[in-house]
Amino acid sequence: MPGLLGASAEFFIHPNILQYEKGVIKYHALLPGKNFIGYLYGGMESTAPNIFFSNTGSQSRAVNKVLKVYIIK
Repeated sequence: MPGLLGASAEFFIHPNILQYEKGVIKYHALLPGKNFIGYLYGGMESTAPNIFFSNTGSQSRAVNKVLKVYIIK
């Protein structure tokens, strides 16, 4: 992920994406090629991978970025 984004990000699925009852995307219903499926918002941005072993409080911060999410079938 760009900026080592990850923890605490929220995924918002596009309302037109078909899903099973439990919220799993119906992959077979996607068209061949690049499919826009939703957005990722926020999360924690880190200055390096695996900061948990050397974190002094300045290696990560909350961000308000929005990223488009695609599945390539």
